[in-house]
Amino acid sequence: MDNVFAVMKDGEVYAYKNSCPHRGINLDWQEDQFLDPDGALIQCASHGALFLIESGECIAGPCAGDSLTPVPIEHTQEGLYVLLAD
Repeated sequence: MDNVFAVMKDGEVYAYKNSCPHRGINLDWQEDQFLDPDGALIQCASHGALFLIESGECIAGPCAGDSLTPVPIEHTQEGLYVLLAD
């Protein structure tokens, strides 16, 4: 399984592969740190690209118009589960 991360916003959980569409590198600037200083957008540590939490769409930076790869998840009271393909 690839490296993935999840972000909660307004009670919803969104999960993506931890790979910037621009260079294919990890997004986190420090371990498990994926958001911009305001906590409003996902930010790539390498070149500062900004992504919408809800869709993964890049709205600023060299990969504008591209998107993060979503990962299907199930969020229950017991925990958060990545749904693997059969």
